[in-house]
Amino acid sequence: MIEYYLKSIFNEINGYLKTIPISFYNLPQSSWAIFLSSLFKEGILNQKLRLKLQNNHPLNFILVVLPNQNLAKQLYEEIVLFLNKDYVFFFGELDGIPYEWTPHDLNLIGKRIKTLHAILNHKPGVIITTIRAFSKKIIDPKLFQNHFINLRIGDQVNFKNLLEQFHGFGYKQVSKVEDPGEFSLKGEILDIFPLHMDNPIRIDFFDIEIESIRSFDPETQKSIKLLNDVIILPAGEVVLTKEQFLKLKQTLLKLPENLRKPDWLHEEVYELYSFVNSRELIGLMDVVGFEFPLTSIRHYFPSVPLIIYAREEQLIKQKESLQKEYEFQYKIHKNEKISLPPQDLIDYDYHLSDFKHHIFIHNL
Repeated sequence: MIEYYLKSIFNEINGYLKTIPISFYNLPQSSWAIFLSSLFKEGILNQKLRLKLQNNHPLNFILVVLPNQNLAKQLYEEIVLFLNKDYVFFFGELDGIPYEWTPHDLNLIGKRIKTLHAILNHKPGVIITTIRAFSKKIIDPKLFQNHFINLRIGDQVNFKNLLEQFHGFGYKQVSKVEDPGEFSLKGEILDIFPLHMDNPIRIDFFDIEIESIRSFDPETQKSIKLLNDVIILPAGEVVLTKEQFLKLKQTLLKLPENLRKPDWLHEEVYELYSFVNSRELIGLMDVVGFEFPLTSIRHYFPSVPLIIYAREEQLIKQKESLQKEYEFQYKIHKNEKISLPPQDLIDYDYHLSDFKHHIFIHNL
């Protein structure tokens, strides 16, 4: 059965998918992970068969949009059994009630940041998301794309600047690294647990030069794998430079005095930092759009993805429910705290048919 569907996709893409969608009605949920992993291996990794879409661009991404978080998590856990997890990304919906300034799950933030970084850097993969996560606007890619640290063996490092970047990216300095989002420095040994990685990283220095990089087990402290380099992504989805933060602060302070604002807005200590982030500044993700308009994840893709929708009717209902939820909460909060209107936070303009290259799975 899997071979039948794969053949159908290849035939349609080579012929008609450039203008019309494909619909499947009899692909059982138990076969979904195998189908996706096979499609990725044959349609993207296999250079001889690699699919090409708009303007003859090779396909890099398969984007799977599901109606709810539980189904998305289940599919993610199943597909990594058939496909190297380096090729599988999870962009789940952040928890919390609209307009309530609350911290978010660090593990989920890490997966989202890893996904956005992969998209911007053209890293091929299967991206699992939900219609609600896909519909919520996020920070503009121009503000996101340069916030990472690439460390290589042989690099010479300014410790003061590096540690300041870690702090600005939302990492907490501790005596011993145990959890994601932490780092420690003891002599010439730097440990850091990037939010998007499964294990912490140990960097050994000789004076200011990186001598070795390795992943290690935080419990046993034993090395796992030697690395030539490592990329450190932020521990917060929104990172602003000092100049950008001051610009945002000025804008927010001009808003009506009777409206409640985040507490950090009145704490001058953050003006001393080179960077600020949404892990430390609770609510930053909710108000950054007052100065820097948010955008859809659609605008992160440098090339056209193949998008797969599961259970179309449920997707439409979930998107409508999300919009109503934001509209309802906005009416409650707009006269009490600074609040962006729903159209600034939700991608109202997006419809399922907007992507030219898409597949509907109706019975997943």
